[in-house]
Amino acid sequence: MNLKHKLGQMFNVGLEGPTLLEKEAKLIVENNIGGVTLFSRNISNLEQVKQLCESLQALTRNMPSQQNLLIAIDQEGGRVARIKEPLTLFPPMFEVGKENSAALCFDVATQLAQDLLGLGINWDFAPVLDVRLNPENEVIGDRAFSEDPDQVAKLTSGFLRGFRKAGMISCGKHFPGHGYTSLDSHFDLPVDDRTLEELKQTELIPFRKAIAQNVDTMMMAHIIYPKVDPKWPASLSKIWIQEILRDELGYKGLIVSDDINMKALDSYRDQSLSCKAIEAGADVMLYCEGFEAQTAAIKEAQTQAEEVSLNIENAFDRIIKLKDKFLS
Repeated sequence: MNLKHKLGQMFNVGLEGPTLLEKEAKLIVENNIGGVTLFSRNISNLEQVKQLCESLQALTRNMPSQQNLLIAIDQEGGRVARIKEPLTLFPPMFEVGKENSAALCFDVATQLAQDLLGLGINWDFAPVLDVRLNPENEVIGDRAFSEDPDQVAKLTSGFLRGFRKAGMISCGKHFPGHGYTSLDSHFDLPVDDRTLEELKQTELIPFRKAIAQNVDTMMMAHIIYPKVDPKWPASLSKIWIQEILRDELGYKGLIVSDDINMKALDSYRDQSLSCKAIEAGADVMLYCEGFEAQTAAIKEAQTQAEEVSLNIENAFDRIIKLKDKFLS
C-alpha cells in the first residue's frame, strides 16, 4: 500500500445527511479513508442508521486497504446523545457519578455499547475524562463524572471495563482536560494558565487511570496551555502529544484530534493543520463537516505526505492494529 493510501486511513470524515451521497462514497474509496463520524443530521431512525452503516462498510470491498471503517459517534448520555429513543437514554454522567459506583458505570457502558454495536457503530467518543473544576464551564459541565479527579478516575475504570466487555472501541477525552476552562473550543480557543505540575494534581489523574486501563483511543483538546507549550494548542502540540502523553504517561494507543474545523483553530489556518497534527503525533484527524473542506484537507496532506512519512507509517500501524483487534 502506498503512502497516500496509508495517509487516507488517518482521516475520519462527517457526512451531509442520512444517506451516503455518491460524492462522499467516491471520496472515501479513492482516498482510502479510515472512518466516518455520525451526527444527528445523519440519523432518522434506527433502521436507517443500520442501513447507513452497512452501506459504508460495503465501500471497503473497493478500497486499497479493504479494512472495515471506524464508524464513530458522540453518545455519552445526557445532552450529548446523537441517537435518541428508542435507544436507551442515559442521564448525564454527572448524575450517574453521584452514585459513586464503578459497577453502575460498568452497567451503563455495557448497555450503551451494545445498543450502538447493534446498529453497526463501533467507536464511541466516550468516556469524558474531564473534571468539572469550573462551575461556569458549560461545554463540559454535567458531561463530567465528578468535580473530584479521583472519583472521575474510579468511575472511568468501571466505564472502560463495560466497553471492553461489549467490544466497543473507547475514547478518553479531552486530553489533557477541558473541565477548568470557561470558553467552548467549538467557538473560541480556550487558554489554561496552570502549570504542568498543577495539571498533574488534577486534570491528568483520570487520564493516567484510563491509560492504565488500556483506553483504546484518546482525543486531544483544542486548548492552549502557555506554561507548557506557549505556541500550540494541545491538539497540535508535539510537547503534549509526544513528550507528555506518549513518553511521560506511556500511552501506546490511538491519538485522535478533536474536529479540526472547530473555530478554536481558526488563527492557525494559514498552514496545513492536518499536516501539523500529523507532525505533532496525531493518528486520526476528525473533519466532521464540509465536503469541500474535507476534500481540500486531504489533498493538501497528500502533497506534503513525504515530509511526515515516518509519522504516517507509525499512525497507520496503530490504526490497523486497532482495526484488527475490534473489526476483523
